[in-house]
Amino acid sequence: MTHPLNYDYARPLFMLPQQRLSIDDAPQAIEAAYATGKPVLIYLHGRAKGLGEPRKSVKEKIYDNLSRYGVCTIGFTWDADDGGYDETRPVASADDFHRFLAILRKYLQSHPGAAKPSLLAHSMGNIIISELAKDDLLVADPGTLFENIVFSAAAVKQKRHKRWLEKTGVAERNYVMINPNDTMLKIAGFGFKPDMLGRDLRSPGVAPAQATYVSLERLGVKHRYFVKPGQNKQANLDSFYAQALTGVALDLASLADPDTIDGVSVMSIRPLSGVG
Repeated sequence: MTHPLNYDYARPLFMLPQQRLSIDDAPQAIEAAYATGKPVLIYLHGRAKGLGEPRKSVKEKIYDNLSRYGVCTIGFTWDADDGGYDETRPVASADDFHRFLAILRKYLQSHPGAAKPSLLAHSMGNIIISELAKDDLLVADPGTLFENIVFSAAAVKQKRHKRWLEKTGVAERNYVMINPNDTMLKIAGFGFKPDMLGRDLRSPGVAPAQATYVSLERLGVKHRYFVKPGQNKQANLDSFYAQALTGVALDLASLADPDTIDGVSVMSIRPLSGVG
């Protein structure tokens, strides 16, 4: 029996409680999100072995936990129900996501008072962004589509990441999370031989004006640290996501210390316990 929340290529957009929409319905999804009066967040999920999407994110309460940040989330789903690091699956959805971005751009142009959304890409969901950037489809004046893009636990090859990241020019601010303790990305690196950006930052990196690398090395978190249950009760990490996902221009100096990884400048979030 087909589960009602299994992946459906014809309806890749998802909104709580169980609304499934096509790309052609994106204008209605965007209107509905802004009508809530909450900051709007676009969410690109990671791999969903054995469950599919949006089923996995619903079952594991990802959307509910994102709602705790006070946002209205539009999820873009892709065929993630595979058993390994199959880059072709997110790449196959890149064209549809590009269509969605074109509709979002049109909405923002016709609603000049609307606050731009933020974009959260988790794990293999980052491949969709890197694919579009490689094809020069995200080159624009900064801030034309998003306030913040957060590249969280990025399961993309760190080698030559500078080439596509420096062409990701549709947000006011890009944040690339680096977590050397991410065992999921470590396993992926062993199994498929690339070092993953979200764990193994290497030089050269992009200029600070193009992106900020944010190190989580001192926090003891693993892979799904963009929601509270995965944050090891780290208050500064919670504060980072509470601001970044709602479009705030963060004062990182209040949360993190300057550091370097392989000669690349990073901001290392300070440990501060206290969030349940």
